[in-house]
Amino acid sequence: MINMTNFAQIDILFQKFFCIFQSNWKEFEDTTKDSIGVAEAIEEKCQQLTSNRLTQASLFLLFFEIIIFLKSFFIYQLEKRSRIINQLLHAKLRGKILFVSGLHELTSLLASTSSANSRLWLEKVASCIVELETCKGYMESHSECIQLYQKAIAQLEELLCAEGVKSVSSDCATLPSILSILSLTQSTDTLTARIVSDVIYPKLVRENADLHTLLCSVFDRVLQMRSGWSNSLGPRFSGSIQSFLDSTLLTFVLTFFDKCMSIVIVPSNTRLFHSCFLATQNFINQYPNGHKNRQLLKAIREKFNLIVYFKLETHKQVKKVDESMKPESFAVVKDTTDADGEEMPLKCSASQNVIDTIRHVWSEQTFLPPLADKMWDLTLRLLAKHVNWIKAMNEHFASKSELSEEDIFSLCCILYDCNTFHSIVFDFALERIWTIIRDLDLECNLFGQCLTQYSSLAAAQANSLEQTLLSTAFKLVIADLNGVSEIPKQYRWTKKLLPTSCSAYVNVALDRMQLLKKGLTECGHAKAEALQTRLVQMAIDEWVPIVKQLLDSVEATGSSLSRFKRKTAEDGSTDDDKIRAQVWLDVNRVLEETQTQQINVNMDGLTEQRGRCNGQEKRAEE
Repeated sequence: MINMTNFAQIDILFQKFFCIFQSNWKEFEDTTKDSIGVAEAIEEKCQQLTSNRLTQASLFLLFFEIIIFLKSFFIYQLEKRSRIINQLLHAKLRGKILFVSGLHELTSLLASTSSANSRLWLEKVASCIVELETCKGYMESHSECIQLYQKAIAQLEELLCAEGVKSVSSDCATLPSILSILSLTQSTDTLTARIVSDVIYPKLVRENADLHTLLCSVFDRVLQMRSGWSNSLGPRFSGSIQSFLDSTLLTFVLTFFDKCMSIVIVPSNTRLFHSCFLATQNFINQYPNGHKNRQLLKAIREKFNLIVYFKLETHKQVKKVDESMKPESFAVVKDTTDADGEEMPLKCSASQNVIDTIRHVWSEQTFLPPLADKMWDLTLRLLAKHVNWIKAMNEHFASKSELSEEDIFSLCCILYDCNTFHSIVFDFALERIWTIIRDLDLECNLFGQCLTQYSSLAAAQANSLEQTLLSTAFKLVIADLNGVSEIPKQYRWTKKLLPTSCSAYVNVALDRMQLLKKGLTECGHAKAEALQTRLVQMAIDEWVPIVKQLLDSVEATGSSLSRFKRKTAEDGSTDDDKIRAQVWLDVNRVLEETQTQQINVNMDGLTEQRGRCNGQEKRAEE
């Protein structure tokens, strides 16, 4: 029987053994850990390699299948290409045979020219040409058959053109068939040239008439000939037939211009150019279906050199305007009536030349619709020149140290023209220019704004001219009235008698005052009296202080000389009496003249100075 002591020993041994086992096992795991990782990596690589091998095998199979498919496809394409080549060879051979056959048939038809005007013959020729044109591509370009074909076509064109001329000259019955054949051979231009030279030109042109009459006659007959062709062809006058005949007629017109109208289209004679262009424009507007023949109609109109015409019509006029606007060329219009006997409202030759030029370019004898933009541009440039001319003349006269009576009158004429010119332009625009602009389907608003702008500029220059006139006349008048300062010299320390009349300077000044009104009145200026009133008022306002200063000086001088023995005249008057009497006479003369002329100005200051001379008037009158 085993006792408990043995079990304890056995347990202790077991524990020792288990510890040794765990220690050995741990050492074993530590020594085999790296080997296990390597083994797992090798196993993973083996799996990847196996997968790649399977993928390569699949791709190889797919590539093999593609190669098989491509082989089949290439074989199919080669077979198909072979079939196509065979078909093309057969088609080319068949085309050559048909071409040779068609050429033989065409040659046979050309041999039977006696029936060339029959519709059956033309239909056979058309069918043959269609076949030849279709099969011509199968032939070598320099082959003998092609050369024979070209000769046959040339012969056919000559025959068809002759038949076409006959058809156009009669009822145009076979013209559609002939035209269709020539269209296939691209020879319609040859037929056009033959019809123009053999039919239209001999019938329509009569060279013994004058050019304008000849041109109008040609246009009328062209329209009549077109109408005749339309009636002959009836419903067939449409499409390519209509286009061909219209092209032929308009080609004739172009040829006619080159042969017969070379003198006109280069505008040496502007009146003839104008009338012929209007006739041409009327023809273009009347021509039926003009939108379909726009290119040829445009070519006809462009035969006229409008730029040269415009320069010829305006160059002399503009040059005349420029010459008359030079300050040294200033002149007042001598003839008051124009060529038609109508009163000329303008006074200066420059203004009249400008308005004459504007009327000339817009007149019925000069104006052409395609030149409307150039005519309007010229009008604006002329108006701008007129404003600049007024400004230049104003500065020219203002820069003079002294103005003569003629200069004053010239300034009055310029002022009158400045106020009158723009109204004349507006009236002419309403009567003539606006009508033309509306006929061209244009709005007049923008053009009216341009004229309004000019009117504003002209009004500003008119105000400046008025100031120049007033300041110039004022300087002359006040220079004369300053003669009052010389009165003491005339009577101081002299034995002269009391004066009985006003001084000469007063009459000169009054004449100068009237000079402005006279000049403005002769020009018909509406503000003549108003401007003279302003001038008189300015002169009196300036003269009153001078007179006052003179009288103050006389009084002061008289007081200082009172202690001296003063000379007296035979009539017992003193120098101061004579001076005051002369001043009274001068001032009174000015007051009487203003009252006589009914010039409404403020005379209070002058009247006051005359009152300072009271007591001398009776002695002066005596």
